[in-house]
Amino acid sequence: MTHDIPAMALQVRQALTGLGFCYQCKDGSLVEVSFKGLQRAGDRYAILELDPHRLPPRVSIPALESDRVLAHLSAVVGFPVKRLNTVGLSYVVCFERAPKAAPMPARALLSPRPEGMPYAWPFGVDRAGRQVWQSLDKTGHILLAGQTGSGKSTLLSLALVSLFDQHGPDELQALLIDPKAVELAPFAGLPHLAQAVAVTPAAASSAVGWLVQEVDRRQALFAGAGCKNLAGYNARAGQPLPRLLVVIDEVVSLVLGGWGGVRAEPYRALVDAAVRARAFGVTLVFAGQSARADVLDLVREQCGVKLALRLDTPYASKAALGVTGAETLPAKTPGRMLAAGLTPEGIETLQGFYLPEAELEARLATLRGRLPSPLSEQERVFVTYAARDLGGAFKVQVLYEAFKGSDWHMSWPALRKLAERWELRGWLTPQANSATARQITPELLRVAGLDLAGGQAL
Repeated sequence: MTHDIPAMALQVRQALTGLGFCYQCKDGSLVEVSFKGLQRAGDRYAILELDPHRLPPRVSIPALESDRVLAHLSAVVGFPVKRLNTVGLSYVVCFERAPKAAPMPARALLSPRPEGMPYAWPFGVDRAGRQVWQSLDKTGHILLAGQTGSGKSTLLSLALVSLFDQHGPDELQALLIDPKAVELAPFAGLPHLAQAVAVTPAAASSAVGWLVQEVDRRQALFAGAGCKNLAGYNARAGQPLPRLLVVIDEVVSLVLGGWGGVRAEPYRALVDAAVRARAFGVTLVFAGQSARADVLDLVREQCGVKLALRLDTPYASKAALGVTGAETLPAKTPGRMLAAGLTPEGIETLQGFYLPEAELEARLATLRGRLPSPLSEQERVFVTYAARDLGGAFKVQVLYEAFKGSDWHMSWPALRKLAERWELRGWLTPQANSATARQITPELLRVAGLDLAGGQAL
């Protein structure tokens, strides 16, 4: 059988251009990868020798010979494409049909996490049916993008349910930012939350401020203990620290619409925290429907894992993953197909884990029902008194005097610190000045098991 080698070379060049291995000149023309030699080696091989002296700017030979690129070229040409071990770079096309890829599983029901893997994040199932999980100890930060209806919210919700099911609030805490006030609303009030779910730009800014303080605090603790990671610190410390998971949903909309752009102080603080946080047991998840390079470029390189469901354009795919391809994913599948960059080697396609909505809600209800209250009985007494007798005002001095000498007595400094901590969590309103009292929020009433009509127990 005769094979048209120049036609194959053209396919390879066009495929490399589609992967971004090209350079656009000011006049709109493209500088593409070119070949300086094409030859046949018997009936079994063709050799395509690239011209290393005419590579487009910012295109390197190591990038052109990665496993991801070779797999893509093999799919385009229809034959296995390998690298010839010579000086420069030559592709070898083997005239043996590449084995047909196994079909993607139609659905991947969420299964129990692998044994011995703490803080396991569920990703999905590959073509071989292998379940893919990774520990947050290994992932680094996570970037998750997907257009409306692609299943991003489902994947995010089942991952949170799975993680909260694995670890109690003493081992895992979460800081959730949800500008739409919809996607993460079912998690409100769980004892795992370090603060109430932030649903406004101002609340999100406050949450980022708390995050920066927490990273600073952990950095000082780790330095004092001479530790380099969370496991090492917890092995030495008398009071172990929980892993902290920070989820920022609709990050692009928040930065551009809520905070006013990438130069805004909250976003700059968030990027700074992302750079330092991983070393101190903090994992950030940046999620959203829109993928804008001007926003995501600042955080993408901090993310060890990049995930994309179906995206609108190749540009959105490149903003999220660093490469095109997510725009070719099916718009609707029985499960949730995603392109996952789980290793530095490249991108693989997975069928994302799936749970029916009714089962997801049932798991969340079970989780909520079996977790202990985040308040001690003493703290619940203070909340009840403030709601019933003080009109919702958390007046430290009044509470101190009311319970002085009783079984529920707490010192004035301890009460003041409790109020400050609850203010940071969003359970008390900020104190305008020293003459005004903080007010109990509906979130704190709900956590304490009180209704909103007068502090009566539910």
